[in-house]
Amino acid sequence: MISRSALILSLLATAFATKLTAESGALQQDGILKLLSEASATKDSKSTQVRAKTSQMEDMVMFLAQQAKAAKLASAQDPVVKDDNANITDFVKQLDDELKKMLENVFKAAATSNSACQAAYDKMSAGCPVYNANTTFLPPDFDGDFDALRADHKKCRDLLPGMKQEYESCHKVRESLVGQEQALLDSFRDVNIFESVECFVAKKTLEVRILPSCTISGDDVLAYYEAMRVHFKNRKDTFWETYYKLENVTVNITKFKCIDLEVAYFEKVAACETAQLKLEQTACETHERTTEACKPLPQCYNGNWNQYVEEMHSTNDTIQDLKYEYRAVKRIECLMDAFAADDMDKKIDECIEKRHSTDLVNSTCVDNHENVQRPSYTMPDVCNTGVKAILDPNASNFDATEYTSQGITASRCMASCCTVDWYSWTTYGNAYVAKEHYLIDEATGQPASFATMEDAKAACETMGSVHCFGIYDTKCDGASEESPVILIASPGLDLHGVEESAIGSCIVHMALGSGVACSETGRRPSQT
Repeated sequence: MISRSALILSLLATAFATKLTAESGALQQDGILKLLSEASATKDSKSTQVRAKTSQMEDMVMFLAQQAKAAKLASAQDPVVKDDNANITDFVKQLDDELKKMLENVFKAAATSNSACQAAYDKMSAGCPVYNANTTFLPPDFDGDFDALRADHKKCRDLLPGMKQEYESCHKVRESLVGQEQALLDSFRDVNIFESVECFVAKKTLEVRILPSCTISGDDVLAYYEAMRVHFKNRKDTFWETYYKLENVTVNITKFKCIDLEVAYFEKVAACETAQLKLEQTACETHERTTEACKPLPQCYNGNWNQYVEEMHSTNDTIQDLKYEYRAVKRIECLMDAFAADDMDKKIDECIEKRHSTDLVNSTCVDNHENVQRPSYTMPDVCNTGVKAILDPNASNFDATEYTSQGITASRCMASCCTVDWYSWTTYGNAYVAKEHYLIDEATGQPASFATMEDAKAACETMGSVHCFGIYDTKCDGASEESPVILIASPGLDLHGVEESAIGSCIVHMALGSGVACSETGRRPSQT
């Protein structure tokens, strides 16, 4: 494909061959001025555009040189051509002004590109954190001593079994004393019982047989009172013995304040939960802060370096374009000067042979690049090894490492980094649920039913295990519009004692926590 500059040159050469007149010379001058004006207004230097435009300018000026030669030759013979020669002189002056503007813009563009490159160089380490090998990323007000947190938690947990046994034993002793108190009360009442007068007055007849419990009978009143006196005389010691026993038991019962022991136990449980949360939350924050600090460190330095290199290459491309443009302008200036020389032919040939230095068009940022080293940085050891002092609480083996291996019975992790499943679902097959256990929808007065298992679980979880026991699937085939599932109200059922279903119904039980799926519950297999 013919280049634009070659096409213009070809057209202009044809025009020169067919019509070398003053008019065509004026039109060509206007074209050169327009082209130079556009070139001097161009701020972005792009190789293809710049080189094409400067080539066109040189081609046009060379063509103008041909016109100048012809005009000068003709001026000696034709007075009219002398006037055209004067026009060319005016045109050269206008070209001078445009060329000066072009040179100014070349230097401005070079300075701008160099500044951009230098700014990228200056930012290579800006904004990036500086660490040393021993840098750690601990939470505020934490010195990294996880052993102290572990010790506090374990010490607390170790006290719980004893405290639980103490309050449970207290309840057992109290229940035993209450039982003794009730037995003594019954005995105390028995001590005060004497046969009624009906027994005494009964004859040894049919009435006596009707009252077989009577041991005294007859019509002697004195004998009755004598029997009463003997009875209570014999029971006196038993009465007071029973009375004092009852008094002692009652006093002992008041000494066993089990509720205080129970409250103390659950307060200690809360304290242990707090100690566990502190350990796990501190571990979470340590892992999170380490990850957040380490991950962007190479990206920061490498990103700044890559940005600098990219900007340096862009500046270098611009400088090379500007050098080409500068060289073209200097060649045009040389040709312009040749027009005014007495020996124009010789001067034009000298201009064609002359090589113009472009050292003035430069970028110190580009020139110094070979001495620039990629910025170095220190990666903290913990970034390479990871946090070794404690596992991430969300790791699958955290509980086994921190608690089970130490004989600690811990609660579920509630720290911010832990994935918490508030509820678990376990399916108990071949189980029947009576209607009185259905959860009733207050809005409709009907059993709460759902056409999808997802909606049923969501509704049950929203109410919580206090209100919702689980889901009853009458056919154990999932939920549908034709066969919806029904919610079961809490407190629910004894899963080990529910009746077997004749149609294969099942219970999907909701429990707080992640739960453990078992293969068998009672005699009914479970599915999860």
